[in-house]
Amino acid sequence: SEAIGLLVALLSDAPSHVPSLQLLARLLAKAGRKRELLKVTEQECKLTDSPMRKARLLHRIGELAEEQGDAAKARASFEAAVEAVDDYQ
Repeated sequence: SEAIGLLVALLSDAPSHVPSLQLLARLLAKAGRKRELLKVTEQECKLTDSPMRKARLLHRIGELAEEQGDAAKARASFEAAVEAVDDYQ
């Protein structure tokens, strides 16, 4: 979609703009573009300082990796989510 293209262009100039990453992730999810969604989610995860947010993003990365058949990445992401926040479920 045009909005996705504009956000990708914006993020090429400002790759650490988290609100744009979050909006792009929502649009990619709606469009079913899961490979791209995985990359955007990984980028946001690298940028977040909040342990709980990081755990949620790592969990989402695990789900997306699992859907794409990458069991090793899924497992590593789920384990990292638990490590990020001790009581994360």
